[in-house]
Amino acid sequence: MRAFLQALSLLTRLPVRVTWDERTPPGRMMAWYPAVGLVLGLLLALPTAVLCHGAQSAVAPLLGPALVLALWVGLTGALHLDGWADYCDAMFVHATPEKRLQIMADPRLGSFGATGLVLLLLLKLAALQGVMQLLAQRPEWFVLLIATPVVARAIIVWVCWSFPLAKPDGMAAHFQRGLTRRDLLVALGTALLAAACGGWRGLACLAVAVLTATLISRVAVRQIGGITGDVLGATVEAVETSVLVACCLAG
Repeated sequence: MRAFLQALSLLTRLPVRVTWDERTPPGRMMAWYPAVGLVLGLLLALPTAVLCHGAQSAVAPLLGPALVLALWVGLTGALHLDGWADYCDAMFVHATPEKRLQIMADPRLGSFGATGLVLLLLLKLAALQGVMQLLAQRPEWFVLLIATPVVARAIIVWVCWSFPLAKPDGMAAHFQRGLTRRDLLVALGTALLAAACGGWRGLACLAVAVLTATLISRVAVRQIGGITGDVLGATVEAVETSVLVACCLAG
């Protein structure tokens, strides 16, 4: 239970009190990442249900999705959006791998990061509007909405296990320590269960998530030699957005 609370404290801004034991390998909590995604999905489900009729409003059709997106960002403290912006800044500039890593570590937002951030939020907002319109007609689609953050957080456990590190220190290296095959299987099993609850659409969204994460990670391996904490954050945002888009297309 303490590992779950540690994961919840790390990945959200929920007021969680937890003790940190330096002797426990940090990778052990990664098995609980999908459970944190489930908490986020459930917290998003109720306001989404209330605001669904707004997505069909002729007066302010984007208001409901915008409020849900704002809540989504607020619950995570924009943690993964920061990683996405840093990823865009580093991956799309012409530079050496060493320079890219320096850019990624720079807290300042560059033009590529700003552009990527705006485009991602616009795409996520548009996809949320489409999903909320589907939810207003078919409430069973709430399963897919709840499963989206679950799958996104399970996928980064797989990424952390499967791809090399860009540097021996940093967030990704920190959490790779102590990560076991059992932790990986627990995380992926949770994601598979969540996706399967959505039927064939859920499994299709899981496949989209894997393809998206693979693309994000392979670009990072080619450009900087491996993954970092920012790559993991970027993966969460890219997977969530691509899954929401896939839900719209499947509808």
